[in-house]
Amino acid sequence: MQVVVLAGLATHQDFHFEPSWVTASVQLAIHVNDFLFISPECAIFLPDLKFNPSFYWSPGVALNYKFGDIFIGAGPFRWIESSKENLDLRRFWQLKGQIGLLKNNFCVTVFAFMSTESPFKEMTVGLVAGVVI
Repeated sequence: MQVVVLAGLATHQDFHFEPSWVTASVQLAIHVNDFLFISPECAIFLPDLKFNPSFYWSPGVALNYKFGDIFIGAGPFRWIESSKENLDLRRFWQLKGQIGLLKNNFCVTVFAFMSTESPFKEMTVGLVAGVVI
């Protein structure tokens, strides 16, 4: 089992970076065998690169297939809006797909969050890099 701490940027699939979000996450890499590992994760997303009271956090889990140092995976994630102004929190399910490199003490991942009703439309895409503890 490995603990991975990641940080990076995310935006809409059109790459106009409006909005741009900073993201950070902590995940476990629980190796089932030489090829499969499960990654429970919790990520936080701060819109417009500002540390204001409104942000999203996203707990979930992905099943990953590893070949060499490269992995590809997908799984369900729950997006939860946290806002000081709005006490009625928005919650919705998203699918996360990812591809990355996990080598020694380094991890880099390209990811996409997409709606469960219409996958591959209105995606949030991003890149995170981090360290394996």
